Amino acid sequence: MEASESVVHALYKNDQATEAFIDHNLTILASYTTLLKLVPAGTDIFTKTELSRFHQFPKNRPDIYLRTSDGNEAIIILAHDSQSFITRKRLTEIITHSEDDGWDSNYPGIGFVLKDDRAKYSFLHTAHKQLDDLGIDETELTVLATTLEALHSGKKLIWSSAFAAKQFVSLVE
Repeated sequence: MEASESVVHALYKNDQATEAFIDHNLTILASYTTLLKLVPAGTDIFTKTELSRFHQFPKNRPDIYLRTSDGNEAIIILAHDSQSFITRKRLTEIITHSEDDGWDSNYPGIGFVLKDDRAKYSFLHTAHKQLDDLGIDETELTVLATTLEALHSGKKLIWSSAFAAKQFVSLVE
């Protein structure tokens, strides 16, 4: 069987995976299958591992990347098991990437999946303040958030914007 040394090395380390790491990856898988049902037909969905061959993403790749057949794009970060300062740090990294490195076209929408409504609204408040301080408006960079429960509810309108936290929108059309 042909396999690169890095793949074999990663498999060798599998016995050292923590319970939290395994749970996070199972949540990514469940979210992936849920998103398959919610996005338009013909949408490409990539996981973090699949994104390693692309170079336009931030250093810490998103958990899931969506690209619809008509060109709408979104990156999704599952932060349901992260502390709030780590989630804010990920947002800062993505904002910096969008400003410095850019994208071939418009920067994809950014969706954060958080553990509950409290974490979601706190994140959206912080995101709005950060974007506002940098002079970035909603047309330049779309930052959305939802909860893990809402994501798996099967509804399409579960995402709230940093600029309108009480309204619900779709991640991609």
